[in-house]
Amino acid sequence: MSIPLHSRYLYFALLIAIFIPLEAYRWPFASTRFTLFMNISKITITTTEYGRF
Repeated sequence: MSIPLHSRYLYFALLIAIFIPLEAYRWPFASTRFTLFMNISKITITTTEYGRF
């Protein structure tokens, strides 16, 4: 039952991982958004790691 939820988080983290370099390359001064997305991706990765076990 919890497998689709974790895959949804993985897809979300994948989208963020693709989105961050593009935004960082286009907007060099958007460091606050960069750190915000990094924190969100870290939280998502940790929740998926805990949900795996």
